[in-house]
Amino acid sequence: MKKEVLLILLLIFSKSMSAQTEVSFSFQAHQDDWQLFMSSKIVEDLNNGVKVVFVTLTAGDASCGTCTYGVIPFFLARETGSVRSAKFAADLAGGIPSPRADSVRVTVNGHSVVKYVYKNTVNYFFRLPDGNLDGNGFPNTGHNSLRKLKLGLISSLSSIDGATTFTSWPDLTNTLKEIINTERGLDNQVWVNKASLDTLVYNQSDHMDHIYTSIAVEETVNDMPWVGINEFLDYYSSALPPNLSFSDHANASAIFGVSVWGLHENTYTTNFEDGHKGWLSMDYFTVKRVPQGNAPLR
Repeated sequence: MKKEVLLILLLIFSKSMSAQTEVSFSFQAHQDDWQLFMSSKIVEDLNNGVKVVFVTLTAGDASCGTCTYGVIPFFLARETGSVRSAKFAADLAGGIPSPRADSVRVTVNGHSVVKYVYKNTVNYFFRLPDGNLDGNGFPNTGHNSLRKLKLGLISSLSSIDGATTFTSWPDLTNTLKEIINTERGLDNQVWVNKASLDTLVYNQSDHMDHIYTSIAVEETVNDMPWVGINEFLDYYSSALPPNLSFSDHANASAIFGVSVWGLHENTYTTNFEDGHKGWLSMDYFTVKRVPQGNAPLR
């Protein structure tokens, strides 16, 4: 009898250990990047019960800064759509829909950033200025960009809402590192999704914000071998054959449509047009590194 009780307890313990929540991270420059280039992987993770943490570094303001020519500021309309698409993706995985997430201000590595939580999705928004396609920035935001911070062409980079300032490139990467260590919980190994850094062959003519966001992530996890890395093809993917199933393509279209609704409902021009829809039938990525070893005990 004692042996039977012990066996039952061991089975319960082993099930609770195997059910431990896994975590993956999606790092992107703009609010709609993961929906366009990574959606099938995100949906797969959510369907498998994985907590997905989205970290968006720029405001995607396209030279606008904090300007408003719709109902709310343009960057906030894009952010709203991004949060709603994460909610939609989480609800695709099943369960009862909950009220939409509200934003809160949190402090990470001494920096004030915006955070939303819905079910097993978490969104962080840094709201740094859009750096323009070439990484030279826009006049309305002082020609500042991630690229210029990395290259030492500027000494600091502030969010467009004035909430925080990164005083160096390591200041930024240390902040990303704190998010990974905080959100991983007790998981010993996690994955990050980011843009490919192969700009000569695999990811030609990509946006400089995509590239320098990816560089920041690469440097962040360089000394964290327990973090696996998936690298996604961005703009260039539309030149390749579709590779998503009918279901994954349908999910990608719906998820991006929900993201775009954040613009449309706030009277901004929709991005649901041929150029953007050209990215929805494919997700191309390579596994750059599998997790090795375990994260330090906490």
